[in-house]
Amino acid sequence: MKVQDMDGQFFGLVGTSTCLITVADSNDNSPVFKQSTYEASVEENTYNMEILRLPVEDKDLVNSANWRANFTILKGNENGHFKITTDKETNEGVLCVVKVQS
Repeated sequence: MKVQDMDGQFFGLVGTSTCLITVADSNDNSPVFKQSTYEASVEENTYNMEILRLPVEDKDLVNSANWRANFTILKGNENGHFKITTDKETNEGVLCVVKVQS
């Protein structure tokens, strides 16, 4: 590493050093659902309630940004009746009913 003042001009003071950079974790493992299918049911007119937890396994370093799962509902929630978040402690997807059908 080289550090130079005076915007790098030739008359600026210069310092050099050797740096050792270690990568503690990289996102080299994809999260995998622990089951191939999940099923849940909810009573009619129920809302603001957790209905299902979706556990995943990720072999990245636990509690690192690479380990944290990000869940998205890709299809079937066009009316916004559901939401899915990530439980920061367990890394599970938490599916909730959030809106009553009208």
